[in-house]
Amino acid sequence: MSQPNVVIVLVDELRSFEVGCYGNDVIRTPHMDALAAEGAMFGNAVTNNPVCSPARACVLSGQYGRTTTGSLTNDCMDPCSDERKHFPDVTLPEIFKSRGYRTAIIGKWHLDPPPDTMGFDESCFPLNIHRHYGQTYIDNGQWTDPIEKFGPDYELDKVNAFLDARVEDDEPFFLYYNISPPHEPIGPLELPERYVTMYDPEDVIIRDNAYVDGVLAYDWDWFKMYLIWGYWWRIAKTGLWDADPRCGYPGQVGNLSSDDELCPEDYTLKDLTAAYYGATTCCDDLLGRLRQMLADKGFDENTIIVFASDHGDNLGSHGLFNKDCLYEEAIRIPLMFHDPRRIAPVRNDKQIAGLIDIAPTLLDMLEIDVPDHIAGRSLVPTFESSDATLEDNASFIECNAGILGRATVGVRTETHTYGRWLEEDGKTLGEAWGFFDLRTDPYQQRNLLETGEQSELAAELHTRVAEQHHAIAWLGD
Repeated sequence: MSQPNVVIVLVDELRSFEVGCYGNDVIRTPHMDALAAEGAMFGNAVTNNPVCSPARACVLSGQYGRTTTGSLTNDCMDPCSDERKHFPDVTLPEIFKSRGYRTAIIGKWHLDPPPDTMGFDESCFPLNIHRHYGQTYIDNGQWTDPIEKFGPDYELDKVNAFLDARVEDDEPFFLYYNISPPHEPIGPLELPERYVTMYDPEDVIIRDNAYVDGVLAYDWDWFKMYLIWGYWWRIAKTGLWDADPRCGYPGQVGNLSSDDELCPEDYTLKDLTAAYYGATTCCDDLLGRLRQMLADKGFDENTIIVFASDHGDNLGSHGLFNKDCLYEEAIRIPLMFHDPRRIAPVRNDKQIAGLIDIAPTLLDMLEIDVPDHIAGRSLVPTFESSDATLEDNASFIECNAGILGRATVGVRTETHTYGRWLEEDGKTLGEAWGFFDLRTDPYQQRNLLETGEQSELAAELHTRVAEQHHAIAWLGD
């Protein structure tokens, strides 16, 4: 048999709690559920940084965000710079390319430098700021006119063309396919109508910790950020990142009359969650269409598929929105490996799997030596059974200061989360942030640092976070 093809499907801001096979009985995600049932599914997977750029860096490098970009937060420009200032070590696509693979990235990129400097033969990706209609793409280095078609449909057309070309040649391929939803905007003007109206707000599942003092979390400005393209940009005091004027991003004009029409004052978290559900089912349909394309072209029996999300979304839990913190809603993600050649169906709820583990796992599956600079670990040994774990069953996570006001770092074990603040410089380790026993407190509502319980374990994890934080190199240091 020829070398297997590899497809990584990465969706944006999908937490595992809104996927059927992860326990949500309301949402409709049949294609994610089928992929999980046919391969290796990790019930306790986490991002190693709950924000876009560093999370994506983890996937492509097998390293932490700080090591590849020197930052804990988004570090990107429109357009990308020409010089490769980041990613000093060989990346996953470069390894595949050196092995004779045809490589492509289609969909969200959100990194700097451009894909062609990091091992991709072909690329088609949108500008960094999110919008799903009227988006501009950079297609193999050339700017397109704004695409009026629904962006994810346009991207899937590009995937189809890439796969068609592979039918005509004998090269194996590596496809890094990125789906932007359910990342905002997910309002009525940003998704096809069938997804906007698919779920009744009264039917959605609201997490217990989304009630603050007994009242459902509410933030009208954040609701509008989720629903309306460009809203954040228009009310921000400074630009979100450097952007070429050709991007056409809106200036600082504040609220518009149409904002209140799209998000009335009586809008609730249930309404927003219903929109999030619709966007998630949209992603599921795109996954299903991709798998059908692979089957129609004869690739399905010799293609490894990895499905994951870059991070989750607080979606009102703890009164917070967006991501950027060590709460479960921000860090928990779906993660599945599908390989019809060698993976028997297994659901592993014990192993803590991270995004940095994807690259070494794929290399191990393909019997390619894992470079020493990769920090992640192969998960292949945990494919053996539902309770198989690696010797060190935990994952280190780093978060920027976006939501909580100060950056944090921490560790997620099979049973606990422990986090520590970073000082204002964003690098110096500070005091403890939180300590939660997820067996008895899955919603992280009881900080054991305040009660003094399990103090011996707390001390052990306090030290562990320090050791890992100091051991992981920063780019440029």
